[in-house]
Amino acid sequence: MEVIWRPSPPSVDLGTEHETTLLATPAFRLVQIVSRGYASPPGHVYDQDEHEWVTLVSGRAALTVEDRGRVEMSPGDSLFLPSHTRHRLEWTSEDEPAVWIALFFRGPIPAALPDEAVARILGHMNDDH
Repeated sequence: MEVIWRPSPPSVDLGTEHETTLLATPAFRLVQIVSRGYASPPGHVYDQDEHEWVTLVSGRAALTVEDRGRVEMSPGDSLFLPSHTRHRLEWTSEDEPAVWIALFFRGPIPAALPDEAVARILGHMNDDH
């Protein structure tokens, strides 16, 4: 299988953030965000019309999320923010860029599968490999 994307984050200056749209369709946007020593501007709170699922690929970060308080993130951590969940970025690591992959989408939030269904799906996937 051919690799369609290999992470090579752009170089970012301390205190800045850079967004790259990796894929956009009418249904969703997939975005790479790279920040280093960055925080939301004072008083700024995100309140988006889209749902956002984000995972931190590298670096470290902390957000303040409405009804959850402070959320500190390390590589591999993911966070789901339903639309209009007010949040702000408190800080990202200065020593290495924080690289995020974010999926933005609209519409109803997909229902979670019961644990038994997930186990059956994973079992079938593992049987195939």
